[in-house]
Amino acid sequence: RQEIKIYYKFIGFVGELHITPTKRWTALKPKNCTVCGVEYVPRSAISKYCPECRGKIRKAQGTETKRRSRERNRQVCIELSAKNDRLKSASKAFSRRC
Repeated sequence: RQEIKIYYKFIGFVGELHITPTKRWTALKPKNCTVCGVEYVPRSAISKYCPECRGKIRKAQGTETKRRSRERNRQVCIELSAKNDRLKSASKAFSRRC
């Protein structure tokens, strides 16, 4: 629950003007979790999961991200190894000519 205080600043003489802060509550409306359907109060406007499901989803997404990252790294190593083999065979062929 957030409280926003708004103050107005006047330049010059305004007489006997009393300025009071305006209170506004910016609590977000309750949402339903997309996984389990439980109603919860979100921490941000973009949240989709309740606190219980959030941890499970983050863990699953993190696991998938790591798996894809490892697969990319493995492919890069295979490509570099093949390139290195081609360079070695080319250098041997060049040294035979000389």
